[in-house]
Amino acid sequence: MKVCGIVVEYNPFHNGHLHHLQQARRQSGCDVVVAVMSPHFVQRGEPAICDKWARAKAALACGVDLVIELPTLHAVQSAAYFAQAAVELLALADTDVIVFGSESSDHAQLEEAARRLEHVVVNGRSQSIVRQYESQLGAMAPNDILGIHYIRAAIPYGIQTLCIKRTNDYHSCKIDAPIASATAIRHAFFHGEDVSAYTPLAAQLDANRRLSALYPYLQTQLLLDDPAKMRACFLMDEGIESLFIQAAKANDTLEAFLDHCTNARYTRSRIQRTLIHYLLHTSKDDANQHALPAHLRLLAFTKQARPLLRKLQDEGRPIVSRFHDLPLFYRQMERKATILYTHGDAKERKRLLAREGEGPYADLSDHHH
Repeated sequence: MKVCGIVVEYNPFHNGHLHHLQQARRQSGCDVVVAVMSPHFVQRGEPAICDKWARAKAALACGVDLVIELPTLHAVQSAAYFAQAAVELLALADTDVIVFGSESSDHAQLEEAARRLEHVVVNGRSQSIVRQYESQLGAMAPNDILGIHYIRAAIPYGIQTLCIKRTNDYHSCKIDAPIASATAIRHAFFHGEDVSAYTPLAAQLDANRRLSALYPYLQTQLLLDDPAKMRACFLMDEGIESLFIQAAKANDTLEAFLDHCTNARYTRSRIQRTLIHYLLHTSKDDANQHALPAHLRLLAFTKQARPLLRKLQDEGRPIVSRFHDLPLFYRQMERKATILYTHGDAKERKRLLAREGEGPYADLSDHHH
């Protein structure tokens, strides 16, 4: 049984993802596609535009066989840690080949960069890590950066990697083709445009699921908090808490706050990730103790995934389908993430907290692929 792994956010699922999926299946010649997916908060430190259950269901409808949750702790991290954790989960799921989207689509070049990554010396104080990589490896697009980290993380497991050329610009805010980027779809949706031609999830997108909606709460927290306590929080390093408190005093919108904090040392994503972990009370101790995920939490699966799941169970892999069986730290963290995600929406909070306890979504029909 050949297993193809992909790492996704589906924020939201769109036509480009469908292309990636079809290509992944074709190029890998696999029997089963396993997707490791970000939960309610995504890698750039923002709430996902629709909840993880809706995204997992859309993934199955479009050709994924098994969706595994990338826990919030690992999902909201820089590219290197995000990729390492995702590959760890794919290795636990007996993945043979990982297929990722890439701007350059030059696998040999990415492999070479992954090898050179071993010798990149990063120092935390001067410039952002992204800029330091660039100065030593040359400028790279976002998916290529993730790609070299996937390749590097896959080597110890003997997992093969393949890349597929991306069909649009990751950062493009324009919708000018049938395949629009997730960034462009979110941008259009937040500006009141109809995006139903570009994503099957159009009806489930929620205008409140953006970081700016959390800003009043965040600003209040920052102004109430004790800086000494803040320093125990994950990613709260190098005195960044003073910068945050200053920015919260001076700025009443998220945009102004982020402009205030962004500089050569801190990228916008780095700041957003820190803010999410601050709001979730992720401690440095907890993050260190749970450096890599060690369980496979199922969010959704099809009939086609059953032989793989049986095999993994026979091998004694830590498969979790019930919320109560998650390790305590992860259970608490996903619960907190769901509560923060539904800030200001009591009805949605009740629905999603209840959904959290219900177990994976299963599509056991025969029509798949």
